[in-house]
Formats: sequence, structure tokens, C-alpha cells
Amino acid sequence: HSDAHALLGRSIYERDKDLISAEAELRMALELAPKNKWTHYHLGRIYEQEGQREQAEQMYAGALAIDPDFAAAKKQLEALRAR
Repeated sequence: HSDAHALLGRSIYERDKDLISAEAELRMALELAPKNKWTHYHLGRIYEQEGQREQAEQMYAGALAIDPDFAAAKKQLEALRAR
């Protein structure tokens, strides 16, 4: 069910830009499956789009802690730190 919460959170944000509801769903997904690198990544993307750089950085770093070769998270983290 963690994937369902993650997809719902992403969809809510994409459709409504409702950070609170999207974050709640993605956080539930992380509670259910804390080792899901994609959930960390997607929450990082939302934080980045909201201008919450520190939180975004933490999420990307969390994804990389799970999978150090996760190219998408590595790319986003590097770009975020370069700004």
C-alpha cells in the first residue's frame, strides 16, 4: 500500500499543488516502506518546487543513502547544491 500512498501524494501535488495533503500521503508511504528511494526522491522534488531547499536536500540524501547509485537523486542534489 505504500506505493498507493506515494502515487496519491504525487498526483495531489501535480493536480492541486496541495503541499499539505501531498506531503501527508508521501510521509505515510515512507512510514510503510522507509527504504523506498523513489518516495524520498518524489518528496524531495515537491520540496524543491516549493522552495524548501533544506528539506529537498534531506530527501535526496535519504534516497542516496538507500541507493548510492540512484542517478536521478544524485542529479537533483547536485543541481540543488549548485544554485
